[in-house]
Amino acid sequence: MRTELSSVSGPRNEQARTEHILAVARDLLSTGGIASLTMRSLASRCCLSVNTVYAAVGDKEQILQAVMNTLLSEIPLPNVDAEYCEDELLHYFEGIRSLFDQNPAVRELIAIEPIYGESVIAGLDHLVSLLLRCGLTSATAALACHTLIAYTIGFSVHSLPRTRKESLRHAATGSTLDRAI
Repeated sequence: MRTELSSVSGPRNEQARTEHILAVARDLLSTGGIASLTMRSLASRCCLSVNTVYAAVGDKEQILQAVMNTLLSEIPLPNVDAEYCEDELLHYFEGIRSLFDQNPAVRELIAIEPIYGESVIAGLDHLVSLLLRCGLTSATAALACHTLIAYTIGFSVHSLPRTRKESLRHAATGSTLDRAI
């Protein structure tokens, strides 16, 4: 399905164009995984030139980061003032697991590429604050945060189909994301 976007220029339309491109990228990822997201397929689906896509949103890695940040921003952050911090921790990691289950491309991407951005920072900030509120020291909270995230990612990657895990293992030995995709 191709979707057209007006070619009128201006800051407002540039922002709309960027949002549209990222929405189409998200759709491509959800329907076909990382392999389906090529600059050509994205440009074609958006009825734009490849150069216009690059100018609006950057390269493939930047697009993947932007889509991941959008997806991560949809996970409800833990309430650091909650009465039972254990329940909040459980709810937060259930949200992460749900994101992985609903978006298999997220599993693939997180297995081969570090994710960074505002959503990641906000999630980590809330998570560490909640762990501190649970009574952990700063050092223990940082270690617990790392351990919980590593376990969640590891479990998610473990639940990928075997053939996909093997290709990701080979991809992880490459030096760039493009080799993996």
